[in-house]
Amino acid sequence: MPPAPGGLADHTSNLAATLAGHRDVQVLTSSGAAPDSRFEVRAEVADWHDSAEVEAAVGACAPGAALLWQYVPHMYGRGGVNRAVPNLVERFRRQGRRQVLIAHEIMAPLHWKPHWLAYALWHRWAWKRIRRSVDAIGVSTEGWIAKWRSHWADVPGGDVFLLPSPSNFPVMPVPPDHRTRWKAELGLPPETTVLAYFGTLNAAKQPDWVFAAWRAARSAGIPTALAVIGGKPSPVLSQEEAPFYRPLGFLDAASVSRALQAVDLLLLPFSDGVAERRTTITAGLAHGTPILTTVGPSTGETLRAARFLRSVDAADPRAYQKEAVRLLASAPERLGISHLAKEAYRDAYSWDVVAQRLLVRLP
Repeated sequence: MPPAPGGLADHTSNLAATLAGHRDVQVLTSSGAAPDSRFEVRAEVADWHDSAEVEAAVGACAPGAALLWQYVPHMYGRGGVNRAVPNLVERFRRQGRRQVLIAHEIMAPLHWKPHWLAYALWHRWAWKRIRRSVDAIGVSTEGWIAKWRSHWADVPGGDVFLLPSPSNFPVMPVPPDHRTRWKAELGLPPETTVLAYFGTLNAAKQPDWVFAAWRAARSAGIPTALAVIGGKPSPVLSQEEAPFYRPLGFLDAASVSRALQAVDLLLLPFSDGVAERRTTITAGLAHGTPILTTVGPSTGETLRAARFLRSVDAADPRAYQKEAVRLLASAPERLGISHLAKEAYRDAYSWDVVAQRLLVRLP
């Protein structure tokens, strides 16, 4: 049940379409949401703070059916504060409904600012009530499963499992000389090696690390360009750097796919470390794009040990620059990573994998 359009809506659309290939699916969402030919969309909720309205809408569209909640606190109210959500989850449990929750986010960190602290404390209170009322929780970050081990004892069925967020970008077919053609479209010489950043721009994704790695590669004598997909930052560039910088901004899904299949190395240095909930990571894996990322508090053991990407400690920017230069100098290693990335996505992170993990829990 997605409360509003946005990034989560993309996830919900793809998830519902995959599940609809196996059983009937209805999506209850906010008023004004667009229909989808692949499954039934009921855009009926005007106010997610109104418990009676939401309960009536659920009863009308899915009497007795299992409920699949998309849980991101901030999607349900300002600051992630919504009293109706934990109340409803508890009420549906008393009614005997089976409920599975996908935890994309759980709680904001504690903060010294009073209003942020209030939000964070609310998240913790609501989360305790919710986890005690659902039958299973799919957690989108393996690191959280280990970090909050004590929480999972509260889940009545004890069923807590990893549920990654797959790519929202289908892999488009490209010709054998696609990489050369794509560079030519951008006005780059064919011998240029291309680094890329993909996603929205904010401090947690450390775009300054990306620019530093690009400059380190150029200083090492590697003819390197930098493409930014999803944003258009305007850094101060030297005369030598400017001709090799391509801020591409927002691209449609097909153009994103073409770009990910053309770049030589994708840079995604998260401040909290790589995690399975990062769709930029899974998009890169789906396209076989070699990825250099970071490990930190959000990173579980699987991604720490992964051979289908490369990573350094999220607190070591110098190591990140050195690893980027090393990878750019080794085309055979990048090719090996590419093959492993596609296999990993197919076997562990795809929509089919996610759907199967949910279907066994949704009678």
